Amino acid sequence: MDKIQIAKGEVWAYLEDVKTGVKKEAFHKNNIIVDVASNLLAELVRGIMPTTCSGGIPVPNGTRPQVDGARVLAIGTGAPGWNLQSPPPATAAQTLLENEIDRNQFDRVDYINGIGNVTVTRTNVLELETTFGTSEANGALVEMGLFGGTNALNANMGTQINALNFPVINKTSSSTLTILWRLTF
Repeated sequence: MDKIQIAKGEVWAYLEDVKTGVKKEAFHKNNIIVDVASNLLAELVRGIMPTTCSGGIPVPNGTRPQVDGARVLAIGTGAPGWNLQSPPPATAAQTLLENEIDRNQFDRVDYINGIGNVTVTRTNVLELETTFGTSEANGALVEMGLFGGTNALNANMGTQINALNFPVINKTSSSTLTILWRLTF
């Protein structure tokens, strides 16, 4: 069965020098929604996780946890041998980053209205933002992705929602990196 493409994503990255306060846009790119994102969407629409735990043990009614949507942004340094200035494009078939070095929960998740402003009214556009501090995600960064679902808070776990590979951002302990993802459904 073919997957239906129901969403698109855009990503903005901003690098800020903490000593000078100078903030610059590192890039603004479109990303790819990966194939397994539809599995998470099905879980979200269903509204609850499966009724059995591992080994087929039933979960008592009323104790089933809600399914977690997009929870974290993971970031990495790519596979050995990648050209850091021109890494291969992300693929819809991927389920993890090649070499994840950090992941952060989102600082904010907001609906965006038709003119690009945050709104409390539900819309088909979500904006998710996180900032990696001076001691986080330091290195030659070339890949990132959104993760949700079960175990998304753990490195190399969860269901990947989308992915982006990009020319290297060299993040050091003297900078912060803010990532803003906008998903349109």
